[in-house]
Amino acid sequence: MQRKSWAAMAAALIGICILAFAGFWYYTGTNAFMQAAGETAAAKGSELLGTRVEVGRVRMESLHSLTVEDIVLYDKQGIRMVEAESARVRFSFFAMLGNQPAAGVDEVVVKHAAVTLAQRTDGHWNYEDLVREDSEPSAFRGKVQVEDSQVTGQLDGHSLTLENVQAKLDFADAAATVIEAKAAHQGAEVSASGKVGEDIRLSVDGREFNLMDYLEYLPEGTLPSSVKLLG
Repeated sequence: MQRKSWAAMAAALIGICILAFAGFWYYTGTNAFMQAAGETAAAKGSELLGTRVEVGRVRMESLHSLTVEDIVLYDKQGIRMVEAESARVRFSFFAMLGNQPAAGVDEVVVKHAAVTLAQRTDGHWNYEDLVREDSEPSAFRGKVQVEDSQVTGQLDGHSLTLENVQAKLDFADAAATVIEAKAAHQGAEVSASGKVGEDIRLSVDGREFNLMDYLEYLPEGTLPSSVKLLG
């Protein structure tokens, strides 16, 4: 997946959470507020991405953290692409008051997410729907952590699901995202680490895992010449 698409997904979750923060503090503990904030976050998320977004509710935990529950992102064909049980955001309250509130977000922890990456018959991927040509570069320089999730890839009639996905993404460097991830598939365990930017450099390791067995799932030309796989 392109770094811009990863950043778009992260920015979408962050944007939803930031927009959900707008409200009266005394009202944050009520169910009415949490549901109303969720509806507002969903509407603003849909506007931001240009696709349908659903949010269950928003819980304000302190002036430095909030949790968004039951998040669903759809592609432009109306098919669910990302579902997450929750996303907890830690942020600097005063930094959020600036012109670029995303810069005030320190960390996003996404739990129990299910992501489907599908290639369409025209060769484009569903996640490309999250990338808008007129979007400004994100000011987010924090970290994203993914816990107990799954990722399913669909292409050319094949389907591959990675389970128990645990990942850490560091966006501190605007030029490249640092990634550490591990997952399981049919008894095999795999881990990957490296940087994704204009060049993609990943180190892949695993137990009972043969990287060559999985390359057949990638259509010809998917991996650019700049990709280097070390294992």
